[in-house]
Amino acid sequence: MGSGSGLWRRWPLLVSVVFVLLLAVGHVVVGARPPDANASGDQVVAYFRDDGAAIRASAWLTIIALLPFGVLAAWFSHQVRGAARDVLLLGGAAYIIMQTVWQVLSVAPALHPDQLDSRTARTLLDVTAYVGPMLTAGVLLFAAPIAWASLRRESSVPSWFRWLTVLLVAEQAVETVTILGTSGFGAPGGAMNFPVGAGLFVVWVIACGVVFPADGAAPPAGVDASQKVVAA
Repeated sequence: MGSGSGLWRRWPLLVSVVFVLLLAVGHVVVGARPPDANASGDQVVAYFRDDGAAIRASAWLTIIALLPFGVLAAWFSHQVRGAARDVLLLGGAAYIIMQTVWQVLSVAPALHPDQLDSRTARTLLDVTAYVGPMLTAGVLLFAAPIAWASLRRESSVPSWFRWLTVLLVAEQAVETVTILGTSGFGAPGGAMNFPVGAGLFVVWVIACGVVFPADGAAPPAGVDASQKVVAA
């Protein structure tokens, strides 16, 4: 009974690991990274033609990953209160919507690549590249309430998690400049979006699973013990 109870207590961590693993496998399945902002239209067409099956598999795994993420968003929202809870849920919803749009735009050109001309292919890939910069808004709305709540007053969350959350929020805020980029590290869909920003985000999600177990952490100073929330 004790081991079962302990496993149940850790379900947020288990769900967060499932979310991250699905995303990681989904991106590894594709194998080659999508062509960058400087690739020619012919190279983009070749990508959709040669890697179509892998692109579809990646999109499927990513969409499945959004299911545990939705559960996590609901659970994490209970770790803050007031308007912060609504902001966090809006951020989670924005993340799910943007990921869904991204997968649709990414996988659709691979369905009939033989009918895809180079200019259309290049334009579609450019559109999907901007999803990375746009995702930063959803991540900021999702993480900022927890960062604000943990910094505003002393709480039960450990200091390493507090600063990891601040780092994520700061990085995502800086990452918005990829909207202005055209090539290299700071280009939309470039390395600043993936893997830097995305990698930091999934590490933070797992950290949330660690510090927000199912029975809740001890409440911060000044909060009634029955609430089990981080004051916001």
